[in-house]
Amino acid sequence: MSLRLRSSGLAYQTQIYMKIIKENHISLKFYYNTIMKELKEFWNLASKTVEKACNILYEQTKKPIEFYEKEPSHYVTDHDKMIQNLIIDMIKENFSDHKIIGEEEDKHLKTSDTGVYWIIDPIDGTNNFIHQFPFFAVSLACMVDGQIVIGIVQNPVTGDRYWARKNIGAFLNKQRINVSKTNSINYGMIAMSVARHGSNYIDMGALAKVLWNTAQATRTMGSAALETCQVASGRFDAFLSSKVKIWDNAAANLIVTEAGGTVTNLVGEEYQFNDEVLVTNGLLHPYFIDLINNYKHNNK
Repeated sequence: MSLRLRSSGLAYQTQIYMKIIKENHISLKFYYNTIMKELKEFWNLASKTVEKACNILYEQTKKPIEFYEKEPSHYVTDHDKMIQNLIIDMIKENFSDHKIIGEEEDKHLKTSDTGVYWIIDPIDGTNNFIHQFPFFAVSLACMVDGQIVIGIVQNPVTGDRYWARKNIGAFLNKQRINVSKTNSINYGMIAMSVARHGSNYIDMGALAKVLWNTAQATRTMGSAALETCQVASGRFDAFLSSKVKIWDNAAANLIVTEAGGTVTNLVGEEYQFNDEVLVTNGLLHPYFIDLINNYKHNNK
């Protein structure tokens, strides 16, 4: 009899497991411990995989990096594919039935999808990597039945590892982290990503001008995952971005919410994968929602 989490999904399997528990007089404690053991195996694999990928990328930063245009204004390197393939191979070696979503595959995923998924961004901040600017990361998340349960974002150059496990908390290396307590935009450090394709909700360039004149400081760093993690650690107070892909922030969103932050789309609705994103310390969230809604109202 096996209680392993398979790609058929935790919700469906729970029904089966409860039937097994009843018929075989298995204690709920045994069931819980079995599931937690499986999640620990996922965590150990994620930790080892990201560490190996980061070690490889760090060595590559010492050499000239060749790149090419994947699509207009979107550049990629051979290292992106190499690292993604490395991560996929390590996952499949341990859990052959798990599903993979990666930047270099560009598949779509919904929160309603069941099963165990690994969500990979081999290099978040590829342009920074190309120019050897040390603000890029390997991002890896594990999703079970639509819920992210593990997230790791690690900078190969500095060695900083931001990580979280659902309901366990968020950490920078071995230290627990929390969002800031900044409650006024005038004292806020705000990060933004203003993409060329723009926003469905608002002119991001116009919003940037408002924030430049209002916030204490604004930054554009070029890695959605690491910028979100700066909010989680209290260094930034908010991060806004035009449309982001699931691999950009699957891991980072878990980290910031476990650190006490808030994640929605730009108008305060529940965040959906591949949507625009507003990440704050929670205290500043109402300010941004009002700002964006007022802008929309005044620019109809």
